[in-house]
Amino acid sequence: MPGEPEGPAGPPAQPEGLRATSLGDGEITLRWSAGAGGEAAGETAGFIVATVAGGRAGADDWDSAAHARLPLVEGQRGEIEHRLSGLEPGESYGIAVRAYGADGALSAEGPAIWVPELSPGEVGEPRGVTDLRATASGAGWIELSWTSPEGGRAGWPVDRFEIACAMAPFDPQRWAEAESVVVVDAGIPSAGGQCTLRIGALAGATLHAFALRADNGLGYRSAASNGVEAETLPAGGRTPAAPGRPVVRALGDGVHARVSWDPVDDGEVAGYHVYGRSALMGLPQRLNASLIGAIEWEFALPPATEGFFVSVTAVGACGAESAPSQEAALFGAEVALAGPFPHPVEDEARFVLTLPGDPAGLLAVRGEIYSVSGLRVRRWIDEAMPAGIETTLRWDARSDAGRPVAPGLYFLRLTAGDQELARKIYVGR
Repeated sequence: MPGEPEGPAGPPAQPEGLRATSLGDGEITLRWSAGAGGEAAGETAGFIVATVAGGRAGADDWDSAAHARLPLVEGQRGEIEHRLSGLEPGESYGIAVRAYGADGALSAEGPAIWVPELSPGEVGEPRGVTDLRATASGAGWIELSWTSPEGGRAGWPVDRFEIACAMAPFDPQRWAEAESVVVVDAGIPSAGGQCTLRIGALAGATLHAFALRADNGLGYRSAASNGVEAETLPAGGRTPAAPGRPVVRALGDGVHARVSWDPVDDGEVAGYHVYGRSALMGLPQRLNASLIGAIEWEFALPPATEGFFVSVTAVGACGAESAPSQEAALFGAEVALAGPFPHPVEDEARFVLTLPGDPAGLLAVRGEIYSVSGLRVRRWIDEAMPAGIETTLRWDARSDAGRPVAPGLYFLRLTAGDQELARKIYVGR
């Protein structure tokens, strides 16, 4: 009411537009601007830059990150530029920025960026996708495929894709009018690799429109892709059961592999689809261009057969597709180890181990955790494990004495047969 004192101001507005403008030898140059906020937002007194080595900077990692406090210079306007120095070349870094008020109140966390490997060079927008296409549809779903572009720097992958979904017609340049946005941030192949994603929970017998844009994790998005429209099949019709686990083997020519499976006992099955993924790619790609009427199929071997997994789905006469079968593994001669997940580690680190050899065989596996000074803190694994199977390994971030290890950098040394692998593990609590 008039004459009443105003209530206390809230926290300052969150920063906007954080991006890396260049990467140097042990340094990163950042730019961002103060958020506009609203009437309830408090005045910004400065900013705090949080840096996480070896992992992404999220809200849960704020307290364990390294902080740089930057008071706002009186009269300072426009964008803020800050150079992070003293960083380790070749290391990965997650960076986030928050504003603080005169009373110390922090803003909500603004956008974070991700530097997968620090090395000198300029950065910019990722290339846009120009070949988005609808490759299949069913009752309530549409499958999209596209080629992954460069991430704004030669050799760098895109960090994530944002896919806009709307009822047709939809103009990709009017992105804000999309009804929903699906984010894909795992299993993205390097530039030139094929991406496939099934968008589900869609209305049946309806024309839907899609577009996407790439985000390189450094604060830059591409322009929107070409738009694509596709119609879902009408609801109704029975979804067939998933096929049993297939069998996949490399052929003697060294060029092809054959996958086979038992038929689904359902008179309405019209055919099958075969999907494949590598151990480091979470999005299975459909390998066949048209429906497979037989119960075996040959395909070209992937560039690297270590940790390559194949699954099969059944497609009904109505177009409804079953859930995927269990995956079958195609292995080469090398051990593959993915992880740790999540990173940095708090209470538990997960690794995905892919062992080579005959699926019926065993392979001796030993894993030990060492501190940065070379002291062994945990004799973690020492057992014979089944080969030919993807296995999830878990470390509870504790020492041999059962106590939680101190925050910091650790190293995993894992031996499988006569092969040895090493991984960095950053523990932040």
